[in-house]
Amino acid sequence: MKNRHDYSQAFGMARSLAKEYTYQAEVEGKIPKEIEGTLYRNGPGLFERDGYRKTNILDGDGMVQAFQFRDGKVNYRNRFVRTQKWLKEEVAGKFTYNSWTTRRPGGAFKNAFQQGKFGSQAGVTVSVINGRLFAFDESSLPYELDPETLETLRGEIDFGVHFENVNTLFAAHSKIDTPTGDWIQFGLANGPKGSIQVSVFDKKLKLKRKRLYKLPLGTYMHDFFVSENYIIFNLQPAVMNPLSFIMGLDSFAESLRWNAKQGSTFLILHKSLHAEPIYLKTDAVWMWHSLNAFEKNGEIYCYFCGYDQPDHFIGNHAQTYQIMKPGANPHNIPATQFPGTIRLARINLKSKQIAMETLNNDLDFSYEFPVMNERYSSYEHNIGYFARGKMKGAFHSQISRMNLLTGKEDFFDFGEGMYCGEPIFIPKQGVQYTGLASREPGWLMTLVFNEKTDKSFVAVLNTEAIADGPIAKIRLQHHSPMSFHGTWQGR
Repeated sequence: MKNRHDYSQAFGMARSLAKEYTYQAEVEGKIPKEIEGTLYRNGPGLFERDGYRKTNILDGDGMVQAFQFRDGKVNYRNRFVRTQKWLKEEVAGKFTYNSWTTRRPGGAFKNAFQQGKFGSQAGVTVSVINGRLFAFDESSLPYELDPETLETLRGEIDFGVHFENVNTLFAAHSKIDTPTGDWIQFGLANGPKGSIQVSVFDKKLKLKRKRLYKLPLGTYMHDFFVSENYIIFNLQPAVMNPLSFIMGLDSFAESLRWNAKQGSTFLILHKSLHAEPIYLKTDAVWMWHSLNAFEKNGEIYCYFCGYDQPDHFIGNHAQTYQIMKPGANPHNIPATQFPGTIRLARINLKSKQIAMETLNNDLDFSYEFPVMNERYSSYEHNIGYFARGKMKGAFHSQISRMNLLTGKEDFFDFGEGMYCGEPIFIPKQGVQYTGLASREPGWLMTLVFNEKTDKSFVAVLNTEAIADGPIAKIRLQHHSPMSFHGTWQGR
């Protein structure tokens, strides 16, 4: 089961960063005086142990990076989250846990009957909630970090949530409910049918209510929507082959199959969790990430990045698997057939119908990592920000700003051999933001890998002049592996 290859020269985003650093980064250009705070990023930082490599770039031990902006200077720090898995494997010098895309060494014998026993890697999202910094993994309990030093304070935190015979309490993505300040979380249990667990906490992270819902199908999903009154899930037809997974022949992700004929089912829950769930069918659509949801004229407007098929992720020849092969890079792996597009699902609860629209005009590009000004979460707004790329898949070189009402789009292309990730919106101090304004002063920050220099940098862009490119670059002394998600915490 071991792939004993030299990955020291692998494509930077798919290469481990084993060392932990603390230093003052080089700043090119000028950082605006108003930018004072910390940009946090999270993603897999370790892909190999003892010659055994993760099979998918979406999988690896979590490494949180902090860019601390103070007086026009930037201090950089990266630290691995000291999960139980990471600590035990550091001592062992090898992988001893299976993870969601990769079986542990030892073949079927060592992986059979391991469902629900993933060790948290805390390597997908990072969130500041009530002043506390947390790192989340997919379907595992989160870890808390020190916001200044990134020291792991404690882990496997369940926040008082318990369901009988249910282990999957938390997913990677959660939502802060803007109208109330509540924190909304979900956990997904897979199987022939599956279940979803929804938990709502107050501002101080005290559990207010919870409920378990039995699902009509077993599915995998990554994110969800929250509007003023509802919580919405896309139960997409990414169904698993339970036998191959249970018998240890496939990892969880390898067991997934896309059944387009089954269609997607949108599950709509009232925030009170008292009313009975509503299930509405629509055409099959894959979603990694939502942008926002709000209610208008008797409908729920759900904005997200959607795919007709997830051929960049599901299947042995998918990009996220191929990039981990020896000698692989984005230039020699297959392009996908189905790009990510900006979608609007309008849900009419009275007629029990869903109308689906594609908003971007140029289908030669793929969109992902949708973000917005979080002040509008659950409220009507008209501006979204995206990573955009020509490969119709997992790698992007452009940052886009789109007016969702008019379709007007501005973007900046970093150029060939440059790979950017999720943009993070930084609000401008003193601005009174309104959701339907045509202007939205502020900044975007995105982490960019430069293939030619084999190093990464954070680009700072003016939201009102995206096409002009970065007004500043914060240059690292090394590369950064694939970084999924981040958050901004102002001073």
